[in-house]
Amino acid sequence: MDKFVEISFEEFKDNFEPIQNFMDDEAGMSGILFDIYGDELEYIKEESSAGTVWTLIQKHDDRYILEGFHITNRAGYIITSITNTDMKTKLKVVFEAQGTTPEQPQTEATQIDSSLWQKIKQFFR
Repeated sequence: MDKFVEISFEEFKDNFEPIQNFMDDEAGMSGILFDIYGDELEYIKEESSAGTVWTLIQKHDDRYILEGFHITNRAGYIITSITNTDMKTKLKVVFEAQGTTPEQPQTEATQIDSSLWQKIKQFFR
């Protein structure tokens, strides 16, 4: 089973810069979520080899984002401007509190103090 370094949604946005969904003016997650079918899915498939596609996973009441193109339990896709250059590290983006939806991530008061890079370093210790 793969091991993941968990980062917050805020860290994800700050470090990987999700792009706006230019195909749907009413896209979820404040405009960054791409759909799982139709023209949006075709666009995601074309972009999937660039290393900038992430998948929003919905598993029971749990929601999180995994890097890469996934099909099982997918709820949507996100494309980022920046790739994860450390391909040995798999990232899992978590929403900070139970019941937090991607539409309303937690505020700065609940953000984790350590940076993304500190978490990655800890993972390899």
